[in-house]
Amino acid sequence: IDLSTSHATSRHIATQGPLPHTIPAFWTMVLEYRSPVIIQLTRFVEGHRDKCAVYLPLEPHTSVPLTLGSFGHATLETKTVATLNDDVEIRALRLSSPTGSFPILSITHYFFHGWPDFGVPSSPTSALTLFAHLHAHADTQADTHTTTTNNTPTLNTAPPHTEEKARSVPTPIRR
Repeated sequence: IDLSTSHATSRHIATQGPLPHTIPAFWTMVLEYRSPVIIQLTRFVEGHRDKCAVYLPLEPHTSVPLTLGSFGHATLETKTVATLNDDVEIRALRLSSPTGSFPILSITHYFFHGWPDFGVPSSPTSALTLFAHLHAHADTQADTHTTTTNNTPTLNTAPPHTEEKARSVPTPIRR
């Protein structure tokens, strides 16, 4: 899906939240498109039912090994976790290769756990705050790529490139 505004072109990828056996394919897609932002709109478990696999480390300073098709072995690390509001967590992720087979990719993961499985949130405040934050973030990018997973949107905000751009999560941690 390509969306254009006066400031930028947005490219979005819509996908379902990965299942345990599709996690490598999900991260391969993120790496192939150099997707620096992921927006997850579904919980991992809802109503005692698994909705998607836990496809990233949730705690700061933790990592998981991955094997990503032609990219080979990789490490996905959660560097930091911040809170935007009561319904949104922001994780700074780092996808890297121990052998240097691909450039490091920094990813911002937005987890909107306040979006219900069916219907819409009871108040628009958290969603509007998230969208304003994403809009401000996207304004700093030339192109925007978004991956959305079936209730688990994934926003990718930069064109494919070969060098990592330094990025930080500009929100304070609230606990």
